[in-house]
Amino acid sequence: AGFFTGEGRETRRDPRANLFSPPSPVKNPPSALPTTARMGFCSPKSSRRSLVIVNIGMALTGFIFLIIGGISLHSGTAFEKGVWEYCRVECVQIGCTDETCLLDDGTESLPSCNCKTGSSDIPTYFTAPASGLIAVGVFSMLVSIVGCIAAIRIKSSWLCGYIIMVAFVMLLQFSFGVAGATAASLSHVPDAMKDIFDTHYRVFDWSYLSDLMPKACYVDHSEYTDRNGETISVQHPACGWDGACNVTTDDLGCCTLGHLCTEDEDKRDTCMSASQCVGGFLHNVGTPVAVSALLTLLLQVLAISWACVIRRETRPGGTFDPARDHL
Repeated sequence: AGFFTGEGRETRRDPRANLFSPPSPVKNPPSALPTTARMGFCSPKSSRRSLVIVNIGMALTGFIFLIIGGISLHSGTAFEKGVWEYCRVECVQIGCTDETCLLDDGTESLPSCNCKTGSSDIPTYFTAPASGLIAVGVFSMLVSIVGCIAAIRIKSSWLCGYIIMVAFVMLLQFSFGVAGATAASLSHVPDAMKDIFDTHYRVFDWSYLSDLMPKACYVDHSEYTDRNGETISVQHPACGWDGACNVTTDDLGCCTLGHLCTEDEDKRDTCMSASQCVGGFLHNVGTPVAVSALLTLLLQVLAISWACVIRRETRPGGTFDPARDHL
């Protein structure tokens, strides 16, 4: 039967045609694949498998986001608690219950402290990117579950909802990644925070932040007299925010004749400026958030691309048309 019908052949020959004339191609060979069933990396069936794999990767990435965000958030809250503890202890020590407590000659006050409430006015903007990364991690894990279901069931509604959800996660992830990069930069430090660690860096006791900063950030010390006439000693970096220092009060050999902090490699662990201390802390808090959030955006791009390929093939005549036996 196959001989007379031509089934299984790629070409047919007209018996009336010349024996040596070229054969005419079959218009619709039965073995031809649908035009939508292209082979390769972005073929529908490959996209289906790849979408499942990339969603597993998104779930693992979301778990990593939770870890990185939790560590950064812990550092940020520890910084806030250290400053609040400083204000609480210092306000009690000088016996002040006012919003602003002046020291010795009345020209200095406890930086960032509100002794009336026992709290600190220091901004804690650097904790927001870490909190956002934790939220993105939770959303990524939930969205990855939806993506796996959409890839397995191949339902148009599931795929459309999944694409919208991934796009929303991408927007959040990019926003908090940029926020983390901004928080890690000294050029974006608020004036209120810079005033504490610049103008009043010799009044603020940096030892309250000893768990977050290297020893060089509280290796030097100064003394002042409080409003009760008692002498109080505070620890701070050897150099100011912009690297300025005083030769006459320098006991660590960190100050050059130009009244600038030395750049000697042998004294790197001892001589640091206030900006280096704050910048190192902000780098440890913001940079991991920025790097993890921005570098993993490629996963979401691949997920949306493969989901769009699968969604296109659910149309009539496509590889995953419900009328076809594609399973």
